[in-house]
Amino acid sequence: MTGVIFHGFIGTYTEVGKSRGIYSYSVDVNQGTIAQLSCAAVTVNPSYLACSGQYLYAVNELDSPNASLTAFRIEEHKLIRLDQRASGGSGPCHVAVDPLQRYIVVSHYGDGVVSVFPLEQHGKLGESVQRIVLDGQGPNRERQESAHAHSCSFAPTGCAVVCDLGSDSLIFYHGFPLCECGRYRTEPGSGPRHSYWHNGNVYVANELDSTVDFFRFDSSTDTVTHVQRYATLPHGVSRTTNTAAAIKGSKTHLYVSNRGHDSIALFNIHTDGTLDLCTCVSSHGVCPRDIELEPSGNFLCVANQYSDNLALFRIDPYNGTLSFIHSINVFSPVCLCFAQYSFLKFPL
Repeated sequence: MTGVIFHGFIGTYTEVGKSRGIYSYSVDVNQGTIAQLSCAAVTVNPSYLACSGQYLYAVNELDSPNASLTAFRIEEHKLIRLDQRASGGSGPCHVAVDPLQRYIVVSHYGDGVVSVFPLEQHGKLGESVQRIVLDGQGPNRERQESAHAHSCSFAPTGCAVVCDLGSDSLIFYHGFPLCECGRYRTEPGSGPRHSYWHNGNVYVANELDSTVDFFRFDSSTDTVTHVQRYATLPHGVSRTTNTAAAIKGSKTHLYVSNRGHDSIALFNIHTDGTLDLCTCVSSHGVCPRDIELEPSGNFLCVANQYSDNLALFRIDPYNGTLSFIHSINVFSPVCLCFAQYSFLKFPL
């Protein structure tokens, strides 16, 4: 029987352990196994990755002026460096490619800067064409003393939303260069971190109070409406020592990782977009910094940063529940992404 293998890449922190950069791994869909292949590229603190066609883009999370954005060409499980640009801010923590592959957005946690880079031929980076400096603060004096741009995500239509953890703000943009078309303040002290688009709706994982906010976005009028918020932790579990980290979804289910509680929350997505929390399962590691569904939608991968492991879960096709299969050792994994292609494995 012919098998399908999906290749992915792991971003890591190189300054806190033995990691050397970006690592490659594979998921065998038929066998239900995960394997680390090799170090795909030696680079400093590639803490967030984005795959686009045959190219991969990584932020190098350093303080300004050393912070950078690096472009690679994917050659199976290896990465060939194409070029590198200064990221335009301090502490870049997220990178996203727009759906039409025209430009890249880099979010900087350190100073609240959002940088925009055009994409040139053959995956190379143009010079930065836009630098947005966010401002504001929130009630959490330790984490919200100033703006902290944490991520940018795109709707299929091209509309973008930036999460500012520091000021409890969601800033909506359209066009290229980015033009602000709306702004929404989340609950004070919630700390929006990452977002996920689904059928015109936006789900936002709030780091500081372990919640998910559900919004409807009307692209015809550029208006956003808050519908509901949900806890990502079971009833009775403290929200002050646990933080929501990553959010990913399928057509019918939403997954959110909880650091501290070291769990993955599973939500049902109803036809009207509302959610209900079904369960929380162990992440089988410490500090699930990122999660990713492999392209077939049958498995979920979890990057457990502090236990240095990558865990693989099988997704039940009917109710979305997760069943742990096994894990592999990876030094300080903090981000996961899959190449947008697969390899056929033929029996010998």
